[in-house]
Order: sequence, then C-alpha cells, then structure tokens
Amino acid sequence: DQKLPLPEMAAIEQAWNRGDFVSVRDGLSRLAAETGTALAQYRYGQVLLEGRGGPRDVGGAKRWLQKAADQDHVQAITLLARLYLSGSATGAERDPVTAAALLARAATRGDREAQYYLGLLVSAGDGIAKDETAAVNWFLAAAEQGHVQAQYALSRAYSRGAGVAEDPAKALHWLTRAAENGHAEAQFYLAFAYDGGRGVAANPTEAVQWYRRAAEGGHILAQRILGTKYLQGQDVEQNPQEALRWLVPAAEAGEPGAMSNLG
Repeated sequence: DQKLPLPEMAAIEQAWNRGDFVSVRDGLSRLAAETGTALAQYRYGQVLLEGRGGPRDVGGAKRWLQKAADQDHVQAITLLARLYLSGSATGAERDPVTAAALLARAATRGDREAQYYLGLLVSAGDGIAKDETAAVNWFLAAAEQGHVQAQYALSRAYSRGAGVAEDPAKALHWLTRAAENGHAEAQFYLAFAYDGGRGVAANPTEAVQWYRRAAEGGHILAQRILGTKYLQGQDVEQNPQEALRWLVPAAEAGEPGAMSNLG
C-alpha cells in the first residue's frame, strides 16, 4: 500500500488562492505531522482555528500552534497568545499571564502584531505589570511598522498625555497616518479636528472628505454628520438624496441625532 507523496507548500498555496480549503487542510495536516516544519504547523493551526476546509477545532489549533511556537515561529507565538487572550470556544479560561509572556517573546523579535497587543496588556496592567510608558514604546514600535491600530493608539496616548508628554502635533501625525491607512475611527476624529480647527487649521473641505471616508467605512456618527451637512447645505451643496443616503443607515443603527434629523 503505497503512501501518497507529500504535497509541496507551493501546491497548498495554489489551493489556498483557488479557495480550495479542503485540499489546503488535508495537505497542511500531512506536512505538519510528517515534516514537523514550524511553518506547516503554524499554517495548519491557523486553518483549524478559522475552521477552513472542515470544522473549527480550537483545541487542535492550540496544540499545533504550540508545536510551532516551541520552534520559535514568531507568528505562531503571536496567534497562540491571542488565543490565550480570548479564552476560546472550548471554554478554556482566558490566560493573560501566559499571553503576555508569549507576546513579549514575539514583540522583542519585531513582530508588530505582538508589539501592539503587548502594548494593550501593559497599558491595562492585564497579565503583566501596568506601565504606560512601556505601552507607548510598544505602540510606537508597531506603529512605525505600519500597524494601523497601534498608530491610532499612539495618537490617543499623545493627545491624552498617557505614558508620554502630551503632544498635539505628534497626536495629529499618528492620527493622520492611521486615517490614511483606513482606520474609520481615526478618519472620524481627523474630520472632527478639521471641522472645528482642533489642533489643526480649520478646513471644511478636508473635514467633509474625511467624514465621507469614515462614513463609507461604516462609522455611524460620521454618517450622521455627513448626512446632516447635505441636509443643511453646510460645507457642501444641499442634496436631500445624499442626506438620506447617510442619515438612513445611521438612524437604522440607532443613532439618535440621525433619527431626529430624519424626522
């Protein structure tokens, strides 16, 4: 009885790109077990966690991610940490202490996702001693590698003076970076800054552009403000259709201002 030859990782990648996750799961299962490579173990753990090509298996995901983490696979370490942070569908207890230790391993090796999550834990004193200065340093490390949520967290730290001296210029710099990278909340606050000249020269045109980006990203308050501007013809041509287009979804999401403006 002849054993089938082991699949190549390239063939698994092609199956992934085609959306054939049954083949992906089967191939990774064999590669992880028979070759013991950290990459195959990590990818198999990921597939089990996401329930691709078969049922979701959080316990199995944890085992394979741990094997890859034992081989120092950085992304596996980070994903395993996030599993410990969320607790899981298996009813496992959330374990921030183990998560923080894992994240510290990956963060010091430059993994931006780990740096961001470690910043959150250190900022909250969750599973690790609270240290807002250290949190800012981890957010900065991740933000400089283009991590969008870290860029936003850093802008909040500079605007509040949390763990770092209050610095409106740096707050605006990182808020703009996060907004340009598609963070809807950052887009909304940047619009709000331009709208009222808060920490930046007032610029109604720029404000409307950022409100629109945030509204298109599903930000409810941005939808209400944009809709109201079109309703009243404030900073834009009055346009009842466009007003409805933005006020209706905001009202349907329960935004009280949008409900009253619709009325």
